[in-house]
Amino acid sequence: MKLKELLTALGKKVNFDLTKPEFADILSSDIDIPDVMATAIEKGLMTEDAALNNSGIRSRLRAEVFNGFDREFENTLADFELEEDSRTSILGEKKTIDRMKKLSTVLKEKADKAAKDGNKADAAALRQQVTDLNNQIRDLKANQQTQIDQLKADNENNLIGFELKSILGTRKYALPEQMELSEQINMSHGFVSQDLANAGLKLVRENGKLRLLKQDGTEPYDDKNTPIQLNNFVDSSLSKRGLLKVSDPATGQPGNDAPPAVPGKQQLHSAYQDAMAQTDSMLAALQDQN
Repeated sequence: MKLKELLTALGKKVNFDLTKPEFADILSSDIDIPDVMATAIEKGLMTEDAALNNSGIRSRLRAEVFNGFDREFENTLADFELEEDSRTSILGEKKTIDRMKKLSTVLKEKADKAAKDGNKADAAALRQQVTDLNNQIRDLKANQQTQIDQLKADNENNLIGFELKSILGTRKYALPEQMELSEQINMSHGFVSQDLANAGLKLVRENGKLRLLKQDGTEPYDDKNTPIQLNNFVDSSLSKRGLLKVSDPATGQPGNDAPPAVPGKQQLHSAYQDAMAQTDSMLAALQDQN
């Protein structure tokens, strides 16, 4: 697979805009990517919707939330002294919450029968069990939603980090040649992230592009009441630390030792190693939530 084809496919998957001029050089590269490598990257990068619709991920998420409770539920079900057909019917439900709902219905029926038979104490005890059970159902639903929300947030943060590192990969750094491109990008990412936090700013994805916002979601402005642009913020963060190459006064271009516009093989290898590392981090984050 050609590098351009892989980047285009990845860009579409995460709604990343590759039409910007700064990506023209790398997209014009005729470098071939081994199919096994391209497939691993493309399949490993998972969007939020794809993650939530992935049966394997959903199964692991359910296991995280419910497996321990399922075992406890089965162990304590005997305490309710249910008829065998009721017990079998309850355990026949695959979903934990459906099991609990069915048990609640059975207990309510037993409470009604006890009240009808004049066993007020038994009826009151059974109704209290129904109330407790319904409260547990409510708490389990809330816990499940919390797990899903965290999964979505982790996935979104990883995608934002991936795109920010893609932007950082287009800069020309005044760093030792011995440093791999991935090392330069990771170091720069740390500094930019630190400055974003110190400035009370955050990154969000909108319409396939990263956007800079204040923590309250409003547009950020500088001292001159000018909107703060992400690229300017990134360059300022890196420049104040001397990480970017200084332009040659005679040409206005980076010095003679600036890297070529199209990354060399070692740079490309490092960039893709970094991309795969980000993909692995994303998958690990997803699996941790399951």
